Amino acid sequence: MPGLSNYKERVDVAIDRFILRKLESCHHESVRRNLLALFLIRVEKAWNKEEAHRTAV
Repeated sequence: MPGLSNYKERVDVAIDRFILRKLESCHHESVRRNLLALFLIRVEKAWNKEEAHRTAV
């Protein structure tokens, strides 16, 4: 389903933007650390997905 893939990409971008906004406004060090860890996990997941796609093509 091409529409579902596009929807998921939009949701992923929205989540990433939310995390980045929270990182900018958050003043609690432990929360910032957790948000950063979450964002890095999401980046790594996207990177791995892109690499898998490149090797498959």
